[in-house]
Amino acid sequence: MEDYTAFERAMDEDKVYLDLDFEEICIALGADKDELDKLILEETGYSGQGLVDFYHSNFANGSFFAKFARLYPLAKEES
Repeated sequence: MEDYTAFERAMDEDKVYLDLDFEEICIALGADKDELDKLILEETGYSGQGLVDFYHSNFANGSFFAKFARLYPLAKEES
């Protein structure tokens, strides 16, 4: 579980998904790739690389927030 916590921190705080793939993240963390992949799948339903890809496509360059804003625009007051 220590590797999972380190992975979580690396993804959320360090935003490693911007520059590294799952295997590179595991190497940087000194984590066993297969064991961490299995744990991530159990916890999230995503493979390790699948989760990295999800983060990259949804959070890189603020794209998640841009998509969210398009889907749920703030209601404008009528004048």
